[in-house]
Amino acid sequence: MFGFYRIAAVTPHVVVADVAANLQEHLSAYRQAVENGASLVVFPELSLTGATCGDLFRQDVLLDAAWKAAQELAAATGNVPALFGLPVLYGNTLIDAVALAVGGKLVALARKQYDDGGIFSADTAATCGGYVNGVPLDCDMNFAGGLRFQIEVGNDMVCSDDFRGGVLSG
Repeated sequence: MFGFYRIAAVTPHVVVADVAANLQEHLSAYRQAVENGASLVVFPELSLTGATCGDLFRQDVLLDAAWKAAQELAAATGNVPALFGLPVLYGNTLIDAVALAVGGKLVALARKQYDDGGIFSADTAATCGGYVNGVPLDCDMNFAGGLRFQIEVGNDMVCSDDFRGGVLSG
């Protein structure tokens, strides 16, 4: 492919707190992106639940449904990686995470590092380097394997003092 990769940036129709409907939307969009030759499929932050769930993010029913949906979406992946967002409870800490799925399994979780004033924790010291149900949780993840990329969640790149690439305008 001459060193070029086709990245599918998907904007699914998300129904707030309807994880089952959102999962079906993700599965359909993933399959369509792969059929169209995508090398990587990227979904938005908190795309499995919607970003405006408010206090529902603290409910086990929503968190459990999101985790099960993440596993189901991961199981549907082949050799084309998918990145998608979900809320994750790590100990007593609620984090805004993005999952990396490829080869039929969840490979890793990245977490939002900068506090945006919401209900999610930005305490990186408490949530970096651990595991969630056997899936590694990291703060600074770089991936390789023919396609090299770094994960930034939400507005992390804009907030990061480490940003050194290009000019941001808003």
